[in-house]
Amino acid sequence: MLIWQLETGSLDTLPHLGAPVEAIVVSPSGSSYAVRLADNSAMILSTSELKPTFSIAGVQRPGEKSTTDRLPFVPSIDSPVESVSSLQRLHFPIVHGPMGLLCAVPSATSSRLSSALPPHASYLQTYDIGSGHQISKQAITRTKVTDLNVGPESNIIEEPDVVLMQISRDGQWLATVDEWMPPRRDTAPVVLNDEQAIDEQENRREIYLKFWSCNPDSKIWELVSRVDNPHASQFGIADERHRILDLKPDPSSKIFATVGQDCSVRAWSPSSRQRHGLVVKDKAGQELTSWKCQSTMSLECGALPLQKNAEAKLAYSQDGSCLAVAYTWASPWTIHFIDTIRGTTRTGPYGPFTGTLSGLEIVDKYLILLSDQLFVWNLVTQQLVYGFELEKQALHPRFQVSSNHITADVHGGTFAVALQHVGKAISARNHAKRGHADLGSELIVFEPSNSTPIFVQELSHPTTALTTLHNRSGYLAVDSATEIRTLTPMQAKMDPNTTLPHPSTTPSRGLREIYGDPKNNDEAGAEEVRKRIAESIPAYIFEPRIDDDQANVVPQQKLSEVFGNGPSYAMPPITELFERVAYLFAGKPKE
Repeated sequence: MLIWQLETGSLDTLPHLGAPVEAIVVSPSGSSYAVRLADNSAMILSTSELKPTFSIAGVQRPGEKSTTDRLPFVPSIDSPVESVSSLQRLHFPIVHGPMGLLCAVPSATSSRLSSALPPHASYLQTYDIGSGHQISKQAITRTKVTDLNVGPESNIIEEPDVVLMQISRDGQWLATVDEWMPPRRDTAPVVLNDEQAIDEQENRREIYLKFWSCNPDSKIWELVSRVDNPHASQFGIADERHRILDLKPDPSSKIFATVGQDCSVRAWSPSSRQRHGLVVKDKAGQELTSWKCQSTMSLECGALPLQKNAEAKLAYSQDGSCLAVAYTWASPWTIHFIDTIRGTTRTGPYGPFTGTLSGLEIVDKYLILLSDQLFVWNLVTQQLVYGFELEKQALHPRFQVSSNHITADVHGGTFAVALQHVGKAISARNHAKRGHADLGSELIVFEPSNSTPIFVQELSHPTTALTTLHNRSGYLAVDSATEIRTLTPMQAKMDPNTTLPHPSTTPSRGLREIYGDPKNNDEAGAEEVRKRIAESIPAYIFEPRIDDDQANVVPQQKLSEVFGNGPSYAMPPITELFERVAYLFAGKPKE
């Protein structure tokens, strides 16, 4: 932000606001500026010191308005022709942790100041859903906020993109996968045609698997280990850099599992960092941790060539002893099961399957698969519990993959599915032009043993992310309008036939039981009560009751003597305390 003084020509600069400035206004008194940034945040700056005095940030995921309220397309070096790919990136990974909702977000959510390229998630935002405030925001890839982000040919330098993110069961470790590859214009001089240009891009793709540790004091995730090209060729071939297709945490330990394009599954575990045989410690005396590949298990993918558009999904059993892998390296495809204790692999008697793979989950003894159909199998009896085909929509396949989601709640024994739907009169071509305005979705919660849903809700926007609550039963859903919905099970309802007991008309112990009924007690009985109370507090001097309407003033010291300074469990019964306090204020009645 630049500020000029027209009379003196002085120029003041306020750099590194974090996102492009979309709007700025001056307060009526002229003492502050209000700035709205392109990352769905706003701040107030003092005009004298140019320091922020107030800031508020919302969820910084790109919403549907960012794609529907676009300015007219202008050809540029980065995108000479408008394409659907610039409108369809609304799916960014999210997880729920102990500190709140963790979202992988781009540097800017507004399309007015962003290029026609799809946004890349390069930041991690921690958001408190209960208070509706941002806890922290940090960069988890290399960014260009404080560096030059324009190349020699006026082309925008793209940032890496976080494509996968998961959190451990205890909430102390976070694993992310980010990718980057050079634009096609940089590979054009060394290739002959477009097909070779795509291959050259893939060969130069950079893939990083990062492990982060949570700092409880600063509430910031600190980078512990980075693995370059974690599924690289086993023979050291530099050009074979296989992508990571899915990432999953082990619910029974701190292990993370990854599956790559090389038809292999690798398990990553933490270990103490050592140097020259000695354990390395930090300044506080705590052992430093590093992550390494614990084991590698190859799947039986046959002799077919590598499928660059293949998809894979992982699912752990609740005790971590079984790892299910669905890999679409060929059509039809099957499901593999890995024994994590013995390290053996076998192919399950399920399938074969066709179509798009959207998710795979294990709940108790049931295996759930979401593709063009929804299947639920019993792993013990190896029988199909239920399954049905989903309604196919006339949409681009990339839209369908980014809007169909499934996740499992192991605490509640249920699983949730988010399915998209669209108006029947909208064709695939019209949908590609009009964006997400006519898309909707349905949230459906099932029990694995019953095909009847226990919860169904229709949403007016497509669901872009679906996850479970951390260490408790429930789900979190985020749609393309950046609206967050929390689904939690209701409390057990009371049986309508249950008869509640009627309340007693009179309390079992009241003032009459303590002091007696004045109509029935004579003066001798009342005097006996007063003597009994006075004998229990012999150290107090009671002043006579004032004849006029003035209130009796009791010194604070006398109240302190009544309650004492001892612990609560050593105090007398509440009845005796009430008698003493009442006698202080009432005093001795006139005779």
